[in-house]
Amino acid sequence: MADSLLRSFVDDGLGRFLDRLLAETPLGQDRAVRGQITDGRAQAIRSVEALGQPLDVQYVGTRRYGPSLRTLCYVVRYRRSPLLFSFDFYDGGEGWNVAYYAYSDYAHFANWACAGAPALETD
Repeated sequence: MADSLLRSFVDDGLGRFLDRLLAETPLGQDRAVRGQITDGRAQAIRSVEALGQPLDVQYVGTRRYGPSLRTLCYVVRYRRSPLLFSFDFYDGGEGWNVAYYAYSDYAHFANWACAGAPALETD
């Protein structure tokens, strides 16, 4: 799921990524999340477009927090700086679903969700 979402981000832009995130994940059923995405959409798209054309997506690895929580980590590479993505997945007994996502157009890498413990696995 995260791979497919990020592929649409690279191919079609942040707007399409956000549309798919809301349509294809449980996040779209959360009124607060929908509101946040809708309210900040235009500014977020402008900020990401200012980075230029993405070069590619790199899977960084997965952090496991027990049997039902994990974070998948990715970098979307641009010529001058990365866009750091993390997707938190939760399995409540009905399969893995996106519970949260975040991206930053520039962050001190040590503050990125994928920089801390537990150890990152690149399976």
